[in-house]
Amino acid sequence: MKSNYTINENTYLISQEGRKRSKTKIIEEEATFFVNKQCLEVIDDSCTNYGSSFIGQKENTKKLLNINIKPPIVVDKVNTLIFFPTASPKSTECIWISYNNLKSYKKMNKITRLTFKNNKMFDIPVTYEIIDNQVTRSIKLEKKCQ
Repeated sequence: MKSNYTINENTYLISQEGRKRSKTKIIEEEATFFVNKQCLEVIDDSCTNYGSSFIGQKENTKKLLNINIKPPIVVDKVNTLIFFPTASPKSTECIWISYNNLKSYKKMNKITRLTFKNNKMFDIPVTYEIIDNQVTRSIKLEKKCQ
């Protein structure tokens, strides 16, 4: 288990894991592993490593798009790495998804199947409507950052 991690262009998903939700599962293009931190800490640390903070990026999204609830954020401004949450970022149920690596998503009853650039698929317990709304917000954020 790693003690630190910085989100990068190979990061696909980030989610809370463990009985007490005290560790974070990282899914990358070629690897899956755990970090001994909470999910929001990994997000904030990554934003900090790229010269900002989670709060700073949340405020930036609010300013650009007038979104307060579940805002997508730009983790890395140079490469425009955008991640969006599936629930409140403070929730242990929140999954952070890489907008940049997401190829498609499909409704599967009450879950959604995500397909990433390398055709890896993951089923997540989140409705299609939530994912579709967050992707739309991420597209708007990406356009504002260009």
